[in-house]
Amino acid sequence: MFIANPIYDSVFKYLMEDLEVAKRLISVIIEEQILDIEVLPQEFTTFYQRIGVSILRLDFKAIIKTKEGDAKKVLIELQKSKNALDIRRFRRYLGDNYSRIDVVGKKKESLPIITIYFLGFDLTIHAPVIKVNRTYTNQITKAEIKGKDDFIEKLTHDSYVIQIPQLPEITQTKLEKILSIFNQKWVYDHDNRWLMAYDDSKIDDEDLAYITKRLEHAAQDPDTRDNAEIENELEEGLDQKFFEKEQKITDLEDRLEQVALAEQEAKKAEQEAKKAEQEAKKAEQEAKKAEQEAKKAEQEAKKAEQEAKKLVAKKENELEELRKQLAKLNQK
Repeated sequence: MFIANPIYDSVFKYLMEDLEVAKRLISVIIEEQILDIEVLPQEFTTFYQRIGVSILRLDFKAIIKTKEGDAKKVLIELQKSKNALDIRRFRRYLGDNYSRIDVVGKKKESLPIITIYFLGFDLTIHAPVIKVNRTYTNQITKAEIKGKDDFIEKLTHDSYVIQIPQLPEITQTKLEKILSIFNQKWVYDHDNRWLMAYDDSKIDDEDLAYITKRLEHAAQDPDTRDNAEIENELEEGLDQKFFEKEQKITDLEDRLEQVALAEQEAKKAEQEAKKAEQEAKKAEQEAKKAEQEAKKAEQEAKKAEQEAKKLVAKKENELEELRKQLAKLNQK
């Protein structure tokens, strides 16, 4: 069967406008029975800024039946984004809901909040669905405190994070089956990413059948299809801008790397030149020292030669004297 891709904002909005779908989908995610649900005046906000950010926010007010059997009124905030972005935008939307006031009984008060994030990108944690819930701990004894307090519940909240790229191909649990409608392996083709060829043989659950039927209608709805195609064109343009931006960044990084490498080589050459200069100076000093030693040796050699000549002259004189004495003796 062909269904519209709920990762697109227009499709997701169409899907969740059916309150029965919203009730079934949210119930499976939070594992709480929803007795009643209504959509709040909401902000269908899409940001296509210079950095290419898209966020969809949907708010619901619901009465849930807790595991303890109590009925509790809560705010449920859904936020969906296909791209990694500044967390401040998520925080700003959440802050809006903290300021909401509702009537509980006859009193005006804030409601507890449950947040559900659908992310089209990966976090550092490898898990398709992450539940962030709160426990009370006695900080003195480090023991877990049983029970809940209304004051604390309204100032803190549970969160559910769904990482769409990490949804498994083989589904086992009901949650995995319901969320399989977001698995991008069903995308029909690159040019029609807003359309999914979903394997209806895998539909063995009443809730999943109801939700996929709504998405099948979305695929046939002209306005939803047109809006999804516009999103697709915008995304392709943004993808091209991202590619060009990444290419510029890569080119700049390559140039910086080349400059850094040239700088390192220049420093290395400078160090080698300084080393060669030092060695040349050392060789010059050694040559001067050798020259001085050679001059000293020459002087010593001359001195030795002079002393040798004096000694030879002295010996010749002594020999001449002996000759004279010998001649005198022969005359007698």
